[in-house]
Amino acid sequence: MHVEAEHLADYLTEGALRIVPTEVCRAFSGYLDSLPWDASGARLDWAAVPHREIRLRGVSEEDVVTLLGDSRAARHGHLLVLYSPTEPGLLCDFSFGARNFDELYWKAPGVRFMCGAGIREGELVPISGDLIQVDGGAVLTALI
Repeated sequence: MHVEAEHLADYLTEGALRIVPTEVCRAFSGYLDSLPWDASGARLDWAAVPHREIRLRGVSEEDVVTLLGDSRAARHGHLLVLYSPTEPGLLCDFSFGARNFDELYWKAPGVRFMCGAGIREGELVPISGDLIQVDGGAVLTALI
């Protein structure tokens, strides 16, 4: 499982990351399945929705946080990091996830997704519609 990757162990121990149950990831993945996808079937079809595409070459971690600051995901304070609908995900502060998305997905190649999440009365509240697509380490696309 991706959440057990050695490079994430210290973040979990320090509390920067929390493991999210598989059923939460399954629900987020189900939401993604309901959206329109491009012809490749690997990326969402962003043509009909307001979004920001961030090409990451030469962009610092702090710039990523700033550029994603007006995304819908940023409104919630946390990010749910999805690996698969059949395994647990991770929860982190928005700024941590924006700075470290490449490390969070290091051993999970390909197009991946995160969504905004809040904590209400100690419970995780993922906001599946407020999402960010991570296209390898080259491009982030976020709803705005």
